[in-house]
Amino acid sequence: MSNETKKTRNRTMSLQQRLICEFFKEHPESTRRQCAEGVTVAPEGVPEKIASLVKSGHLVSIAGSRPEQFKLTGKQFPPSDEYEPCAKRIVQRMREEAGIEYRVAVLDVIAAAFHAMVSVGRASA
Repeated sequence: MSNETKKTRNRTMSLQQRLICEFFKEHPESTRRQCAEGVTVAPEGVPEKIASLVKSGHLVSIAGSRPEQFKLTGKQFPPSDEYEPCAKRIVQRMREEAGIEYRVAVLDVIAAAFHAMVSVGRASA
């Protein structure tokens, strides 16, 4: 039963959160800026991810530090190399990308048709 609970808990932590936890494991007492420079996460998303890790109890702010520094609390977190993306999200993203490509192709055909009509109209006039 505890393995199932642990497996579910691991799935709820995003890859970005895991990478941030691994960064703070290697670089304790780092700032948000240092974290943003040290991980492969979009820099604008780091403050939000750190806030969620503080809320979940994985990170803690070091009192009195300016700029604010963080360190791990010791709460276990799953490693990033065990991350498995949700197949449902992958399929959804692929469908969205395919839809965009389809719309672009349709617009290209319409543009070519208008160009042809304008060219023919000019030639006959």
